[in-house]
Amino acid sequence: MKCLICGKQCGLLKVYHEECKALVYNAEAEINTILHKHQFGYLNDGKSEIISLVENDTLYKNYLMKQICDKSQIYNNEIVLQVEKKVSVSEQKNRCTMVRTGYKWNKQPVWNPSNDLLSENTEVVFTDKAIYFLFGGTSMRYPYNKIVNMGFNRAEFMLPAQAYFDVKTTSPFPHRFFMWSKLEKEKARKLSLFLSCISGFKYME
Repeated sequence: MKCLICGKQCGLLKVYHEECKALVYNAEAEINTILHKHQFGYLNDGKSEIISLVENDTLYKNYLMKQICDKSQIYNNEIVLQVEKKVSVSEQKNRCTMVRTGYKWNKQPVWNPSNDLLSENTEVVFTDKAIYFLFGGTSMRYPYNKIVNMGFNRAEFMLPAQAYFDVKTTSPFPHRFFMWSKLEKEKARKLSLFLSCISGFKYME
């Protein structure tokens, strides 16, 4: 069988070389160190550090690309920095509706809130320029310069911990995306740390 990391033969019933797995773990550990340094204010430009690490580690760079089911959805001029699988994502926004006034229709500021579950099996891809949601043949891309706020909600009662971010909107209410995992309790925290480091936002709890 071929190694899932380097693509070379690794022997019968094996899915990766032990040395390849160790190299991936080392790269992930380095990235986690960068994230925590940024979180505690010991590092101002964590994004450049992560880009440099990925660009100089061909094996890890190839490993990240292999984690994406549909690579065609990612812009060719972007560098993939992180891939998180099996993430639940919901979208919260307010839509303006048309209301009738007199004998004609006029657009009035009447807003209808909605919170829709997009998918419970989303691939969240961070590149050097944007965050992607990939699910069921759908691709949603949000550049970091369109993000206006982000945060982290701790787990409460029946609700799991959630990472969230807001994008620019003409609505007076937030256009917000929530991210969490039913299987991995710490995934929401990791998503918050990564988005904060790459986008430059300090998240709030």
